[in-house]
Amino acid sequence: MSQQAIKSKVSLVGIVRKMVPSVTNVKYLIDDMTGPPLYVKQWVDTEDPGVESTLVYPGRYVRVSGSLRSVEGLRSLLALKVRCLVDLNEITSHMLEVVQAHMQFAEETVGMVWRLLGLI
Repeated sequence: MSQQAIKSKVSLVGIVRKMVPSVTNVKYLIDDMTGPPLYVKQWVDTEDPGVESTLVYPGRYVRVSGSLRSVEGLRSLLALKVRCLVDLNEITSHMLEVVQAHMQFAEETVGMVWRLLGLI
């Protein structure tokens, strides 16, 4: 798996601000409080009677796993999984995961620069 592919896979925790179901997908507007809300698309068969129980309505906190997309400068997330948070401690846990990922990325970047400069 390429580095680009690894970095485009993300996990997001936020609150659903808007939900728009259609025949083939459900579009969410999710606010993770780090910037403007992010558009999330999840492909589903909304005509299946069991799908109604998997829809997440506005006002609920969710964890979304998926792939980042950027079309004409508009970022969106193609969701592989959208699930409601059961325990709000998941928000704190996610914050710690974000800090850890940032520190790992920064460490990799510094190491790469040092190698390019021949310092290690």
